[in-house]
Amino acid sequence: MSQPVAAIIKDENCPEHEEQFLVFVCVDHRQPCCPACAITYHRRCENVLETSKLGKELCSQQKPEKLLK
Repeated sequence: MSQPVAAIIKDENCPEHEEQFLVFVCVDHRQPCCPACAITYHRRCENVLETSKLGKELCSQQKPEKLLK
């Protein structure tokens, strides 16, 4: 719980683009994605956020339990 979200997800590579890290989250699809997937598959989604920004937003709302979901 003490690690920032970006540090937790940073270690995971994209299953489709193995050289890319999952640094974004498509909130619309509830799916982590790499930069290539964000541009390709989630370009029309309205809520694609960087994991670090999403983590800060949820923590500022005092909802850190949503980070685990």
